[in-house]
Amino acid sequence: MLVVLVGNSQKHSIKKVLNYLKKKFNNVIYLDSSSLSKKKISKKLNSLDINILISYYNYYIFPVSLLKKTKLININFHPGSRDFPGFGCYNFALLKNSKSYGCIAHEINKKIDQGPIISEKIFNIKSINNVEELQKITEKHMQKLFIEVFNSYFKKKQFTYNEEIKWSRRPYTRNDFNKIFTLNKKLNENLLKILKATYHKRYENIYLLDKYKLVIDEK
Repeated sequence: MLVVLVGNSQKHSIKKVLNYLKKKFNNVIYLDSSSLSKKKISKKLNSLDINILISYYNYYIFPVSLLKKTKLININFHPGSRDFPGFGCYNFALLKNSKSYGCIAHEINKKIDQGPIISEKIFNIKSINNVEELQKITEKHMQKLFIEVFNSYFKKKQFTYNEEIKWSRRPYTRNDFNKIFTLNKKLNENLLKILKATYHKRYENIYLLDKYKLVIDEK
């Protein structure tokens, strides 16, 4: 059985989930979507006879033609609960002052973050104040969810879906995300809310105000 993990080596938990897979399966291949081009990933995947394809913090969107080739299942581990599918999931949770957040494991199909849900892990985020903090705690729960899903697979000899869990909305798009950075001219109380939901010290923080471009640097 060939298991392929497509993930992001910039995430601390990737080594742990990869080691877990190598202990459980005889044939495991890892592809790093944070360093490999889409072309190289596509070429490699198409050359393989895959039983289980796993997406874990992965940037690459699998084409339907590739998904159809997988013998057993295509699984995505998504850093966002059923309420926050798609792009900018951390940001929208903070922007909406959500009291809870989560991560989810679902089958990958032709619609982004809309496949049948296998499992979900929910946790309290009332005390979370920024994106970076939310990312760190989410990754810890993602790792736990990954182990739970595969432990269940080995116990039941199959992947099972939780039919009680349904996506609550359409996936957020990059366009939805970009709109957050267009500020209100009055710069009212929503400004701090927007900064809390979007500011990240590792990235360039650029906001649009009418014809002006604002760059915020904590230095």
